Amino acid sequence: MKNTVYQQAAAAIHNARVECLPLSEVTEFDCFTIEDGYGVQRQLIKQMVSEGKALSGWKVAMANQPALDRFGLEEPVYGVLFSDMLIEGDSLSSDAVIAPKLEAELAFILGHDLEGDVYTDQQIIEAIAWIAPAFEIADSRLGWTFSIGGFVADNAVASFYQLGELQPFIPGQTATEVECSLTTATETLSGSPASVLGGPLNSFIKMVRSLLALHGRVEAGQHFISGSLTKPIDMIPGTTYRLTMLGGELVLSYK
Repeated sequence: MKNTVYQQAAAAIHNARVECLPLSEVTEFDCFTIEDGYGVQRQLIKQMVSEGKALSGWKVAMANQPALDRFGLEEPVYGVLFSDMLIEGDSLSSDAVIAPKLEAELAFILGHDLEGDVYTDQQIIEAIAWIAPAFEIADSRLGWTFSIGGFVADNAVASFYQLGELQPFIPGQTATEVECSLTTATETLSGSPASVLGGPLNSFIKMVRSLLALHGRVEAGQHFISGSLTKPIDMIPGTTYRLTMLGGELVLSYK
């Protein structure tokens, strides 16, 4: 019975994203627990893979203490990234989203598969091949007022993401000290690892452990978006966003 409910919810979320229209009926999502939300995500993975979309990575959400406190959580929650979410160029059409928010993040890219759950922190760190500056575009199919179970079922509001130039990961350097600035048409925001609970590297380690518990395996080449270094900002059509991080610049034009 639950699988049928999860399948229907996953289909509704997927269709809402494709059609760029918020769901008109969200009552069932309000009743979901976090466990239910991950059940919906599993069905979404099956549906997307059956349509030829590759699972390209994972994202963390609620990765700061105020967000955890707001929903009474002890740990962050996670969403799935698919190949059709990755922005290949430098622009995003407003026709492709509903009410997007932009976040500046640090992405980690795995160099080899991890399976099971018997890994030390150091072994997980040694699995990192690359890091890159990243934009995450979050977009809620349920509206921006939600229960935490509904939020997870909505794939933790995953919508699109963009990666900057990949750089080799050097343990003890870039991932722990990374700073950034995000420039919009009207302001420049400073970003800091302190904005992510435990910092981006610890967020990544915790994400890997949680995903191994949920799914049993994470794979080489997958992208792990580790939490926003700046406050999320509402995206405004006609604006170009510039992220300065890791010695380079990532540019996204929202048209």
